[in-house]
Amino acid sequence: MNNLAITIIQSNLLWENPEGNLEHFDQLLKEVPSGTDLVLFPETFNTGFPVDPLKFAETPDGPTLNWLRTKAQELHAVVCGTMLLNVDGHYHNSLVWMRPDSSYELYHKRHTFAIGGEKEPIESGTESLIVTLNGWKIKPMVCYDIRFPIWARNQYLDGTFDYDLGIFLANFPSSRIFVWDTLLMARAIENQAYFIGVNRIGDDPEGVHYNGDSQVISPKGEVLANTEPDIEAILSYTLDYEKLQIFRSKFPVGRDWDGAVTQTSQIRLDCHVAPQSSAPRNDGRLSIFSDEYYMRQAFKEAELALKAEEIPIGAVVVCNDKIIARAHNQTEMLNDVTAHAEMLAITAAANALGAKYLDECTLYVTLEPCPMCAGALEHAHIGKVVYAAEDPKNGFSKYGNMLHPKTKLVTGVMKEECLALLTDFFKKKR
Repeated sequence: MNNLAITIIQSNLLWENPEGNLEHFDQLLKEVPSGTDLVLFPETFNTGFPVDPLKFAETPDGPTLNWLRTKAQELHAVVCGTMLLNVDGHYHNSLVWMRPDSSYELYHKRHTFAIGGEKEPIESGTESLIVTLNGWKIKPMVCYDIRFPIWARNQYLDGTFDYDLGIFLANFPSSRIFVWDTLLMARAIENQAYFIGVNRIGDDPEGVHYNGDSQVISPKGEVLANTEPDIEAILSYTLDYEKLQIFRSKFPVGRDWDGAVTQTSQIRLDCHVAPQSSAPRNDGRLSIFSDEYYMRQAFKEAELALKAEEIPIGAVVVCNDKIIARAHNQTEMLNDVTAHAEMLAITAAANALGAKYLDECTLYVTLEPCPMCAGALEHAHIGKVVYAAEDPKNGFSKYGNMLHPKTKLVTGVMKEECLALLTDFFKKKR
């Protein structure tokens, strides 16, 4: 397993000035060392906190998300920060996990800070997020979430933990910095995981002062690295995966956690909110995630393609009940005929796992893959393919089974909805 090189950007934030903040971060990012895997910004790094979402919330195709996409490509690293986002008319304080290949994940802050001005129309999120990078499982969260241990709770299943690294991106005031320090250590100790806290510095127009105190915490609660207070700083640190595993094996408290699942248990508890399904898993445990749920996530990607005037096809890749890659058609934006949703999703999934074979993964896609994509899926040894609508003209099945012999195939999930989206798109093009 690879170690993980992270860089924290502790900065002052210009109030209600997205353009000025992005220009300032442009300069700070020049100091990020090469080889960094993950770059972290404070909460609402483009506007400060709190601000009016009706005025400052952007859509997913807005300038800040595009800026994050550009920076990820330039740095060859994942970049992560939060911003006010308008998603189909719903306003969220959204954490963006942007990969170098332009695929990204969103986590909508679960615990909005109403007493601090973060209130309606900003909505609380309902789903936690766990992503993978270089083989590490990472759970990113936002500021006020730190006060709610159940939301940050790690889980243990037959020797495997849900995550290895927890992250909090924050605007945490200096008047409560003792709480910040204490809870970061507590979250690391109780979850047997590394934790990173990224905080801003400076003052906002409401007279609230922020002194930073960004830090990296070991699973034992030790401060491994931290910034000086009230100073803009670039803090880089490499997390050691082997040390984490040695500590977990020497002090195996995970198996004694409430709700921990061992080989004698049958059902795994999961904080990820999703529709329930009674479909049994191959290992005999009950899965709370259905093919329809994951196809719904692929459909959301197709809708993003539609907004970008691309052919509306979307895809997600799932591994161990977690979405590790999302993508949609980007042939027009990238000026690349191979930039199909499936191709981009395969690349993103391989990068997330740090492996070229996806034999334990499932691809969900809204339209039957073409022969090019089917060939890529065959080479990737994908474990399972689920597609919604058939493509009699361009689909791979007209040429026989082009997938790997061990690949399972399911068709017709959400067929009508996905087909309707495509049909409406081509009608309007005519």
